[in-house]
Amino acid sequence: MVIVCVDIRSTYNIGSILRTCDGFGVKEVYCSGLTPHTDTTDQPPHVRARWHKEISKTALSAEQTVKMKFFEDPKILIKSLQEDGYEIVALEQSDHSMQLSSYHATSDNLAIILGSETEGIPEEILELCNEVLEIQMFGTKESFNVSVACGICLYHLKQIRALD
Repeated sequence: MVIVCVDIRSTYNIGSILRTCDGFGVKEVYCSGLTPHTDTTDQPPHVRARWHKEISKTALSAEQTVKMKFFEDPKILIKSLQEDGYEIVALEQSDHSMQLSSYHATSDNLAIILGSETEGIPEEILELCNEVLEIQMFGTKESFNVSVACGICLYHLKQIRALD
């Protein structure tokens, strides 16, 4: 299982996603689009240093145990993952989404797409996905924080795999 972060702008969310991935045994997080990442060479040294410090603050060393890879174009990344046999699942609210609680993966090779904190996952990315999953909300807010949603999704997927 891998996580794909598309245009997530907060370094703190990236750090939290890395820490959550470590907790659930996810070994790779792909960053794409505008997502800050620590292996960039196209940013000035002071920006890279700030990003690393902020990611490390919430990752608590998970940035050392979970590999981060950067792909500028998320569509190319997703197509590559599909060619490698991954089922592509987006975590997003949409007219075509199914409840996370109803989902059962059809493959052990699963890529979970997470999107921007404010804009979500672009439609052209959703069209590449095998499934779009939504976490049911019970309160007054429309969505969870992206790193919290990642944790809820990974917990559900680990639970159903343990039961299978």
